Amino acid sequence: MQAESGEMIMKYLKLSMHSLSLDSNQNILDHLFPFHFIINDKLIIDKSGRSLIKLLGNCNGMHFYDYFKIQRPGISIDDFDKLKSITNKLVILAANHDSDLLFRGELITIDDSNEILFCGSPWFANSRQLMESGLEISDFSIQDPMIDMLYLIQSKEIDYADLQALLKRTREQKEELAIANANLKKHAKDLANSNSELERFAYSASHDLQEPLRMVTIFLNLLEKKYVDIVDEAGKRYIEFAVNGATRMRDMIVDLLEYSRVGRSASNLENIDINSLMEDIIKENELSISQQKVEIEYYNLPTIKNYRSPITQVFQTLIDFGIENSKGNYDSKIQITCENFDNCWRFCIKDNGKGIEPELLKDIFLIFKTRSMLAKPESKLSNLPIIKKIIENQGGEISVNSDWGQGTEFYFTVPINQ
Repeated sequence: MQAESGEMIMKYLKLSMHSLSLDSNQNILDHLFPFHFIINDKLIIDKSGRSLIKLLGNCNGMHFYDYFKIQRPGISIDDFDKLKSITNKLVILAANHDSDLLFRGELITIDDSNEILFCGSPWFANSRQLMESGLEISDFSIQDPMIDMLYLIQSKEIDYADLQALLKRTREQKEELAIANANLKKHAKDLANSNSELERFAYSASHDLQEPLRMVTIFLNLLEKKYVDIVDEAGKRYIEFAVNGATRMRDMIVDLLEYSRVGRSASNLENIDINSLMEDIIKENELSISQQKVEIEYYNLPTIKNYRSPITQVFQTLIDFGIENSKGNYDSKIQITCENFDNCWRFCIKDNGKGIEPELLKDIFLIFKTRSMLAKPESKLSNLPIIKKIIENQGGEISVNSDWGQGTEFYFTVPINQ
């Protein structure tokens, strides 16, 4: 019934328009459709309404596409015949100088002439846009509510079709997303299984390799003691090289074992007062702190939710490094600070010690690489790959800044909510 009413109203409008003599009744047309314009077969605007001129300037004699582009229906139109194909239908035009300024209405073919009449009005989204246009109530048509009703009647079917297409595409995208998620879960499961197998292999290999290596070291030492009077100096050096090599191999295996154990902790999350944790670490390192004449400063450190054993290892390693790297005078300091940064606790452990040699910085967090570059294999630097893995397993990050001879700054983050 609604569609039939709309067709009757439109039929009445078209009959009225066709009965007008456009040349002799421009004032009537201005009164009914103050935003109208007429296009000839060259797509030139011949005449335009008073309110359209007020809004866009005098567009008479100008090409249609210099002022407008057709937004609905979404088809490319480059000649008069194609434009005629969308007459007697709802159209939405966008102004070229302002893409937010839309015109809604209908293109009507004028009988016995090669002209098309646009009957419509601007479509303002809000009162601010209307105020900025400079238009007044008197600039609008007396029958604008009728155009509104026609627009709603005609757009109902168009919007419904658009909605149907949108729903169809949404369903397709939902299905594509479900397939992508399923593939992602499969790949994640495969990756987790692969990582788990690699960790088990590393743990088993490093654990099983220790026994034969221990036997090699023991028998080399026995060989050195038992035949000390027989073996010449060259032989003793060879035995020493072999023992040192076996010791370094054992250290690397221990590193691998520790590295593979990261993330296997059976401890539970708990609230840890980092101030209290620092007191415990200082007590455990009291002798080395005293020998190296290091002063450790910290204040207002937070209580965080974390795993006690891994986070203790992180702080212990970095404090140990600061002590080891100190210059051994009374000016040596280690400062521990923290800030709330992007939903994380961001800790900084800074010392004014010797710093890290530039050639070590690039690979300082790589397992084996660090130990092989160190002059002292027992250095705490060799534990950095382990604490990097601890921090990253918790969703954090670690970085280092150091100038040789000027000290070192370690930064690491742990999520506030775990």
